[in-house]
Amino acid sequence: MEAVTSSTKKWISLALIVAMLLAAIGIGPMSAVSADEEPQFDLQLGKTVTASTTQNEENNPSKAIDGLAATRWAADGSTKPQWIQVDLGQVYPITSVLTSYEFNNSYYQHLIEVSMDGENWETFADRTEMTELPGPKGYLDEVDEPANGQYIRLTVVDTQHAPMWVSIRELRVNPQLGLVATASSEQGGGENGAMKAIDGDLSTRWAADGDSKPQWLMVDLAEATRVRTIQTSFEFSDSYIQYQIETSNDKTNWKVFADRSANTEPPGISGYVDKGDSLARYVRITVTATQAAGAWVSIREFQINPTLPERQTLPDDMYNVAEGKTATSSSSFEGNAPSLALDGSIGETRWSAANNDGPHWLEVDLGREYFIGGTRAFPEFRDAVYPYKIETSTDGETWELFANRSNNQSAAPSGYEDFGTAIARYVKITIEGGMWKSLWEFEVFGTGNLAAGRPIAASSQQDEAHSPAKAVDGDRFTSRWAADGSSKPQWLEIDLGEHKNIARVETYFESLDSYYQYKIEVSQDRETWVSFVDRTANTIVGNPGYTDLGSAAGRYVRLTITDTETPPMWASVKELRVYGPKAAVSYEPGMKLASGSYELRAEKLAEGRFGIGVYKNGTKVYVQDKPQKLLIKDEQDRQLSYEASYRTVQLTNGKLVLTGSVETASGSVVAFNDNYSAVNNNGEFKLQREVSFDKASALDVGYNTEFSLEPQSAENMEQYEMLAPGNWYKKNDNVVAGAIGSDYSDEYFYIREMRLALLFFMMRSSVTGETVSIGRPNAAPASDVMEATEEWLVDDSFAYGSLGVHKEAQPTLDFVYPGLEGEISYINRNGRMVRRSHKVADDAGHSYELTLRFGNEADYEQAVGKEWRSYLSLANPGLKPVDLDDLYQNAIDLLDFYSKEYNGVMGLPFKADLPSGEISGNAMVMGFVGQQLPAAYQMIRYGILYDDSELVDKGKQMVQFWAEHSMTPSGLPKTWYEPYFEGTGVFTNQEVDLRTMSDGMEGAIDAYTFLKEHGEDVTSWLNYATNFGDWLVDNQNEDGSYYRIYKLDGTPSHTGKFNSTNPIRFLLKLHEATGDDRYMDAAMQAGEFAYDYIYRSYQYVGGTSDNNNTIDKEAGAMAMNAFLALYDATKQERWVDALQGAADYTATWTFGWTYHTPAGGTRWAANGDAKPQYLQVDLGEATPIASVRTYMEYPKMAYQYKIEISNDGSSW
Repeated sequence: MEAVTSSTKKWISLALIVAMLLAAIGIGPMSAVSADEEPQFDLQLGKTVTASTTQNEENNPSKAIDGLAATRWAADGSTKPQWIQVDLGQVYPITSVLTSYEFNNSYYQHLIEVSMDGENWETFADRTEMTELPGPKGYLDEVDEPANGQYIRLTVVDTQHAPMWVSIRELRVNPQLGLVATASSEQGGGENGAMKAIDGDLSTRWAADGDSKPQWLMVDLAEATRVRTIQTSFEFSDSYIQYQIETSNDKTNWKVFADRSANTEPPGISGYVDKGDSLARYVRITVTATQAAGAWVSIREFQINPTLPERQTLPDDMYNVAEGKTATSSSSFEGNAPSLALDGSIGETRWSAANNDGPHWLEVDLGREYFIGGTRAFPEFRDAVYPYKIETSTDGETWELFANRSNNQSAAPSGYEDFGTAIARYVKITIEGGMWKSLWEFEVFGTGNLAAGRPIAASSQQDEAHSPAKAVDGDRFTSRWAADGSSKPQWLEIDLGEHKNIARVETYFESLDSYYQYKIEVSQDRETWVSFVDRTANTIVGNPGYTDLGSAAGRYVRLTITDTETPPMWASVKELRVYGPKAAVSYEPGMKLASGSYELRAEKLAEGRFGIGVYKNGTKVYVQDKPQKLLIKDEQDRQLSYEASYRTVQLTNGKLVLTGSVETASGSVVAFNDNYSAVNNNGEFKLQREVSFDKASALDVGYNTEFSLEPQSAENMEQYEMLAPGNWYKKNDNVVAGAIGSDYSDEYFYIREMRLALLFFMMRSSVTGETVSIGRPNAAPASDVMEATEEWLVDDSFAYGSLGVHKEAQPTLDFVYPGLEGEISYINRNGRMVRRSHKVADDAGHSYELTLRFGNEADYEQAVGKEWRSYLSLANPGLKPVDLDDLYQNAIDLLDFYSKEYNGVMGLPFKADLPSGEISGNAMVMGFVGQQLPAAYQMIRYGILYDDSELVDKGKQMVQFWAEHSMTPSGLPKTWYEPYFEGTGVFTNQEVDLRTMSDGMEGAIDAYTFLKEHGEDVTSWLNYATNFGDWLVDNQNEDGSYYRIYKLDGTPSHTGKFNSTNPIRFLLKLHEATGDDRYMDAAMQAGEFAYDYIYRSYQYVGGTSDNNNTIDKEAGAMAMNAFLALYDATKQERWVDALQGAADYTATWTFGWTYHTPAGGTRWAANGDAKPQYLQVDLGEATPIASVRTYMEYPKMAYQYKIEISNDGSSW
């Protein structure tokens, strides 16, 4: 066949037009390039291409060089070799070729050659014997020295699978694989060239050549890219720049992405961040003006979709230790005293120096020495530049430098943050420069941990990277001390520097899933030691660590590790923290509420500072010193967390009203109005929260609020039992990998309300029995946004919260609104928090009502039943009337309709599609989903009771088939039959599970018993059932259990025992039918096992045959069946207790509230049923289209349609 040529004039014309346009605006020439010059990118675009063959016009050779991955050239058939050749029009230096085939999951073998004349060829790349798969973008062939040529030819000699046709999406010559920047001008002949603005280095920059405006910088992204965020860092951050950012796919038609042409705000230290949504290859920023008219346009970095740096964080137990402490200063102006910089108010009160003569300082006396990790200063003017330095001291006389910004040239709209480490009592900031010295607030972040940063010794150390100092560096996540080997005992000893009162020690070991045995002692002289705690016999896992409470005094604290769960484990400690007694708090007289034995009190933490405490019979059990919690999404998509105590408290109309506000670093002020009330007299309270913005900063984009409760006891997360209905039971030991709560190594366990069968989350201490729950029983969760994305969405339509646990030393029970989910979520499952927020605005705000319940339950089962019923009563969903007679009749009609012969076997199909009812699976399964035998019994029963002989006959045929054909010599029945396999039908399974066998055999004995009661004794059916019953008697484990799955010869293949409830009811029915006490004894033994290891241990696991040993509602239902049958057989009340426990568990899987799901949102509808009808979309600019997804109103109906594209709305 002759070569097929595609060199249409439209491509040549387009190339000429683009060349003239680009030359006109000075972006770059399109003229001929000699072999000595630098190669250009994507030389194939618009050139002449030929091929050995082509499948059709739609897949002609030009589609391989059109720049669109959605199109392709395909050869005409699977024969090989096949070739494609490009005439570049002139000689170019060729350095690389990228070949993108239709499929990237199979390898292709090819040869690439280059020619000057189209006759004489030189090899460029030889992959004719290669078996590697292509990468995501295809095969990239590169050479060190450019090969000069006008023609390039690729020959495919073979494919991994011989029938595959040769098909190439894109053949790119000198492909542009990275970003390329060009500019209107460049200073110094390229020294500050355009590429310096995209090199990732803030020390380099692009600068225009002179101070004239406008000036532009354009970035070619190499291919159409979704652009959502652009961060521009100009050379100077203390003056504003006015500019516009545009995007394009052809450098001709531009679309505005961001317009700051009237901007008067300086960029700040992080530069300007602009957000939008555009699919484009080219991005251009045009600077139109600067604050200083003579300034040259100069950009350090122009980042498109930047990966923003993580905000540096402090150790998890650090807080602002300067608030409310003593402050002095070099001077103060009128009423702006130094104490006002330590009052917790940003934007309302401030310290100001008396004059602007030289430097001025502010000094904080923290009252005692703290380990300090950072500071934050908020100058009066957010857009001004303040040079300063920070020093620390232990005595107020000798000072050490903590941070030096004397040469600072950046403003800090969100405050100046400095990080480091120091032990100090005094902290001083000295402000220099020409701005008036004035601070809204000066924060010093320290820890109450007496051991932090102190001298520490050890019995041994693995190496310097695991020295004992790592155990007191404040980091309990990434650094650690390790002993040198696995021998024990090993010890750590801390010198606190002076005599200290010690009330609490937290020990964070390396392993989160193994226990450690240890003791902690205290001494004043290192010779006489007093025991603080002895856990040398401990068998409890510490996750995240162990908290030990006590009372001791001394200068030295020693931790001795005596053993580990696994002896080869090395002694290894991430962090050892020592705390003194908490400062005494008082509660405002009369400011409390009572409900049963619990009180909710407003606690006075300091003057004008209030928290809440929950007391049981006078003992504090839960606390929250800073109930006003705010999460902010800033303009750089970072989450910033703020919290504050209440400022006012009053008791009004039986409600405890606490109010206050939280101020963000960017200047937003968020007001909280929390109304607490006691409900009933059973430990129940309500919180009605109103949140509003008094002031909104443009630097804050989205917000969430949070309420949490912190237990006062010492138990860690491993010692709590959780309930999140339908999601989390006890410690979630038996859930699938990747489920929420499956991995206790996470820090956050937040669940969206929509996933909860009832809207509450409970946790119970297995040590004390104290139980707490937070819920929102009257909520109406909703969202108007497409949620199937892990992007951080900000939208006011989010009307759902999340409930869950934050794993700290003691787990806190949290509610967040709108809801976050993670760290594991069911949107991405990648361990990242999925975030949703409301918009920050001057008129923003939200409200919600929470139920807080407190109690003490003797066991987990009681706690589950009590909390579920309480919240169900509060939700009060109401019962929906159902006509059970109609429901039953419809079910019988359905069985009658589908029961028929399938390839000669009477039965029911495995499945049918909705709404068509068309059969989509013909397998016959005796139990579980298939329910062949239980269904047959129901058909027989109905037919006899209502005189339907045809239905009776079909039911009999079904039972008879299984009785005749499914039993094996071992006594186990085959359970899965395929009527159309191998022509005549065949049983396919080689293993059988207890659930499916028990379901099926119970149907068989039911059918036998019912027929016998009505005068017909089908002994073959009874024999069929007793074969299985005898096997159950003979193969019962010594503890009364059965295994989950067996091979057909009776040997176990899955030794899980949680399915032991499954055959109990069958055995009891078999005993009733035969009078054989062996079956009763087997049922009772299985029942005893189930009582101890399923009901009492709350292990409702493995109810479904196809979900391996995981918690599920069907396991609860199977347990209910078993325990009820045991009660009916014995009349023993213990089985009723077990039945209720199983029923309470199973009920928690039932949605007790109505979740309103939209029927598909909005839609376009044509005016009438006439066809054809069309919908046309104007994209605003030429856009590469790779796929189109269409959601029709009726997803189960077939639609016939076509999709066309056009650039002018006329030619399609």
